[in-house]
Amino acid sequence: MLQSLKVSETGLLAQKNKLDIVANNLANATTPGFKRMLTTFQAADPEAPGFQGFDPAQGTVDVMMPGRTLQIISAPDLAPGPMKRTGNELDVAIDGEGFFAIRTERGERYTRNGSFTVDAGDRLATRGGDAVLGEGGPIEIPPASMVEIALDGTVRANGDEVGRLRIVRPENALAFTPDGATAFAVAEGAEPPRPVAEGTARVQAGFLEGSNTNAVSELVSMITAQRIFEAGQRVLTTADNTLRKATNDIPKMG
Repeated sequence: MLQSLKVSETGLLAQKNKLDIVANNLANATTPGFKRMLTTFQAADPEAPGFQGFDPAQGTVDVMMPGRTLQIISAPDLAPGPMKRTGNELDVAIDGEGFFAIRTERGERYTRNGSFTVDAGDRLATRGGDAVLGEGGPIEIPPASMVEIALDGTVRANGDEVGRLRIVRPENALAFTPDGATAFAVAEGAEPPRPVAEGTARVQAGFLEGSNTNAVSELVSMITAQRIFEAGQRVLTTADNTLRKATNDIPKMG
């Protein structure tokens, strides 16, 4: 009976985690450059008894099952989203693989959200105020300049080259962990992203990449997870009632 309670608990924790992720995916279905998160489950040999907790750096939740550990692994889906024309020459989208590098107060981060502007310090920056990095660092824009961004990421101000966007790619999806709505940090223990190979990415000015979230499929996932969660609740309630009845009745039989 106690074993059935533990199995039910494991299932409930797994589905709660999945529901949280799906809800966040849906909330960002229209956010430029957003990458939906995927959840997978796998069994592994336990290292220690009891609840192992959540490791945000690795994107995993470890929950003990009878004799095994259930690993709930979350990783971003790096598939591209649809491109949308905006007509704003400081909006850029990557056609191909790779991420823009930006400098934040928390360190270097990576994003596919190319909604850029020129900030008060005359730097190319994100709408959130983070500096967009070129191959030589932040890209300085002379005041009152007409800015153009070429297919290869070269940034020109009034026709003069002032930098080239640094575009990098991670070793794999698990090498990135979300940091905010559209930015990623390097996961603990992962290799830093490397520059993309020449010719594998083109920068499209006047476009933004949309979210790669499919609202319909996410809603289906949410309904499925909710039903599994509800079924787990019923099992847990039944097991609890049976255990309570046994606990109350056994003393009377003596």
